[in-house]
Amino acid sequence: MSRPGLAFWILVGLAGSACQTPTRYNWGDYENSVYAVTSNAGEVDAQAEIASISGTIERAAESGKLIPPGMHAHLGLLYSLVGDTANAAAALTAEKVLYPESSVFIDGVLARAEANRKEE
Repeated sequence: MSRPGLAFWILVGLAGSACQTPTRYNWGDYENSVYAVTSNAGEVDAQAEIASISGTIERAAESGKLIPPGMHAHLGLLYSLVGDTANAAAALTAEKVLYPESSVFIDGVLARAEANRKEE
């Protein structure tokens, strides 16, 4: 291959690698939070995780991006870890509104939570 041809293909490769596929969701620290909560269940600072996820949700709203599936449900879990059942239910309901396909799962979680409250 000639030197100009090689230079052309190198530039094409570099230009192509610089292009990012935009994502439709604002993920923020969601994935890291899920990992932290599930791998270190008793050691996680739930209040800090709530602040982080809430901040991601606010930034997504400001930038016009969507919240990924499960983020509000995860926020609901975090609220339940600190005993804030009202905000937990609100976050779970928000998940159901944004992603109606999660309704069966979310309704089951809410029903089990209500049953546990009645037993206490």
